[in-house]
Amino acid sequence: MPVTGFIAASHFGWPPSFYFFGGLGYTWMLVWCFLGADSPAQHPKISKEERSYIERTLNTTQNQVAETPWRSIFCSLPVWAFIVAMFGQNWGYSTLMTEIPSYLNKVMGIDMRSNGMLSAAPYLASFVFSFIFGILSDYLINRGCISRGTARKIFNSLGTCVPAAALVSLGFLDAEATVLSEAMLIVAVGVNAACFVGFQVNPVDLAPRYAGIVMGIGNGSSNVFSIIAPLIVHFLVTDEGDKSQWRTIFMIASAVYVSANLFFVFCSSGEVQPWNDRVTIDDKHRSPSSTSETDSTTNKIDMQ
Repeated sequence: MPVTGFIAASHFGWPPSFYFFGGLGYTWMLVWCFLGADSPAQHPKISKEERSYIERTLNTTQNQVAETPWRSIFCSLPVWAFIVAMFGQNWGYSTLMTEIPSYLNKVMGIDMRSNGMLSAAPYLASFVFSFIFGILSDYLINRGCISRGTARKIFNSLGTCVPAAALVSLGFLDAEATVLSEAMLIVAVGVNAACFVGFQVNPVDLAPRYAGIVMGIGNGSSNVFSIIAPLIVHFLVTDEGDKSQWRTIFMIASAVYVSANLFFVFCSSGEVQPWNDRVTIDDKHRSPSSTSETDSTTNKIDMQ
């Protein structure tokens, strides 16, 4: 965001910032196309020993095909708890991400160059807090202080309720309190990083085999709220300099944050779901010789 601020403040205006970051996206795509692969077995650069070790560790083989339990996934309450939590996160986070620059500029009177720098501060805080929360969560779980499910609920509550409270406070601050307003924004976005070890990793807890599918369902469907939230701002904030209208936006985002988190707290789980352990097609027909060959290679690696 600091880069975007500097670009936007130049005589070129906003368009080059889109070209710049879009170009970075295409660059990453090219790197991924040449270096990425669907599985270890299909990677052109991997050694036979490393491939066997990964497949053994993850309990998968090249020909293993799993029957996706779609019905079980969509009928799972913990999965819906994850999806609802992502709904709330996308609504609140999109409100912050897309409206912070306008709020700072129109309400707080901060110029475009400062806007870019100050708007980056909350996300830098999120970057730092993500490491802190991740380490703390693993420590508490590994030490047996709390269960995995409890950890997910505690950190998700921290990552949603604190930003919700910060948003409510932000809506009632005077327009002259620029420093305190920025502090509230930093708190809202920074502490939200606790969600990374809350609902964000929950699909891996529920279904390690189908975590990608569960995440895809939640992420894809919840992105609708990333569109709705800015539209709500468009309809409710008719005067971008009116603090009371922004207060309404912050109150709505706070309510969505808290409501989604309550559903997650009461309905989520940290345990592997029974449908995750369904026998795959290849498990039924895999020959003992192929399994022995993989075990032999893996044991050789472990001895080394």
